[in-house]
Amino acid sequence: YTHFEYRDLQVAKDRIEIETGEIVISFALTNIGDRPGTEIPQLYIRDGLASVVRPVKELRAFGRVSLRPGQTAEITFRVPVDMLNFTGLSGQRIVEPGVFELQVGASSADIRLQTEVDVTGQTRVLAREWRMESSCEVVVR
Repeated sequence: YTHFEYRDLQVAKDRIEIETGEIVISFALTNIGDRPGTEIPQLYIRDGLASVVRPVKELRAFGRVSLRPGQTAEITFRVPVDMLNFTGLSGQRIVEPGVFELQVGASSADIRLQTEVDVTGQTRVLAREWRMESSCEVVVR
């Protein structure tokens, strides 16, 4: 019953270290409608060039934000590099370096903002214990 505007996309670092890095992306979300409403902003990531065929985009973080008309929230998603992993040709879970496209929107079919990050380093095999939890921080202004 309301509309939301996504704007001011920012990436903390556009080069991320493959060993311990974390993708940190933030943007402003404003309720531009006449009624209070709730939006579920979502972060999708696309691997631009992998050694095996990958999905076009994968959901990696999301949040729930309730805003009054005219109200704005600053949304920050944090995604550990480990979450970019996939099963390689050897059957092991790996993370490969490369350019990853970050897509933010209301759904996979409604992308409003996008940018890229470059994950640097050597292909890495994940240890048994790996970081597989993203986060969403919401600060209402």
